[in-house]
Amino acid sequence: MLFSYYLLISALINELFARVAVLRAAALALSPHAATTLGTMLVRQTQLAGLIAWVICALWFALKVYGGRRPPAFTIGYPLRYGGGVFVACVGTGILAGGMLGRGMMIWGLLAGFLAGIAFARRVAGRVARCWGSSSLVQGRVMTFAVTLEFAVFNVLGSSGIFASIGRAATWEISLAIVGAHFLLMRWSHGRLILALGVAVLSWLGFGVAAHLPLQMVAIGDGLLKLGFGTAMAWPLFRRAAVSSMPEYKNA
Repeated sequence: MLFSYYLLISALINELFARVAVLRAAALALSPHAATTLGTMLVRQTQLAGLIAWVICALWFALKVYGGRRPPAFTIGYPLRYGGGVFVACVGTGILAGGMLGRGMMIWGLLAGFLAGIAFARRVAGRVARCWGSSSLVQGRVMTFAVTLEFAVFNVLGSSGIFASIGRAATWEISLAIVGAHFLLMRWSHGRLILALGVAVLSWLGFGVAAHLPLQMVAIGDGLLKLGFGTAMAWPLFRRAAVSSMPEYKNA
């Protein structure tokens, strides 16, 4: 819900500067070389201010929700690991498929993997809760902080115009680096495997940049890493499902 409100406010800012004559004139006067109001410094700075306000609200909301929540009935290990593994594996599959189909399909593969990951992670949430319980308060806060920080960094770079001023390959490489770095923070919410995934993603990206590998090859390697580590993270979930379907397990 917070994310949907952010999108609405961001769209409102863009529309105000595009349709209100006074605001449009002010934005274009400060950035006379901009083709549209979206490329002006005033709009970007206003979007950045809106983003900062949203991040503050999101963190306050997370602290209120997790701070007032009762401790879970039980927490075994890192329950977020299993649904997170399913999500990461789906995203990796999408990136891998998009990279193999061509550079023009990479964004569509990423989007398809993202949507599939959300859907499948929600499907397994009930099974995870029955087997490993719910995440602890600390785990929930760490995940919220890592995801919010990742989203904020993406939006700061987008609002500042950095993504618009660099090439497509550099945009993908920076994006993969941000995602890999946020995996490092999630070690305390998802366990050691996601820390290893973050290190592997950043190492592969560094090697790809140093070796001047094509973007498609970098994306394919990144997709393979996410698919492999995501499957490893979620594997106990599927193993538990296979065991629970055996007659001797049902009769126990």
